[in-house]
Amino acid sequence: MVPAVPVDRILDAALVCFGRHGFRHTSIERIAETAGVSRPTVYQRFRGKEEIFRAVGARLLDAAVAEAEAAAGGDDPLPERLHAVLYAKFRLVVGQAGDEVRAELLADAATVAADLLADFHRRLCDILTELLAERDDLDPDLVPTRDLAVLLLDATTGIEQAYAPAETLERRLRQLVTLTVHALTRST
Repeated sequence: MVPAVPVDRILDAALVCFGRHGFRHTSIERIAETAGVSRPTVYQRFRGKEEIFRAVGARLLDAAVAEAEAAAGGDDPLPERLHAVLYAKFRLVVGQAGDEVRAELLADAATVAADLLADFHRRLCDILTELLAERDDLDPDLVPTRDLAVLLLDATTGIEQAYAPAETLERRLRQLVTLTVHALTRST
């Protein structure tokens, strides 16, 4: 009996392929070749490319939520924790895909895995809302806490989608957090 190929091996290969070639230009054949297995082996585990894409996405999104939860619960000052939570989302896009396929992957994810993305957004919004609510020096009358969480996530998405080197995008994310905390901190 031939040992079963671990699903993680196929998902790891798929992540590499999607990151390099995008969803549309990644085939089951390409994933199988990268994983070092046959096409039938991939089909034993997954019905098709969309199912693989969703499985890769679910794994990445769950890991990002766990990273964000850990960052939010840390002892660092608010700007550092806030940046770390947003960075968990940011690096999903900027860290996993080449500049040339990033926008395509985001568009395809919005179509193929819209439900996963909506749940991810809600979970991150909950983490950010809780993190921001624990600070008594932020003025909730200026922008309600939940609205601020959504605004920060939306701004992070905009930064992720910009066509610029990763270092530039990382700097913009840091600047977003700095400006937000500075602008919303009550004057004493």
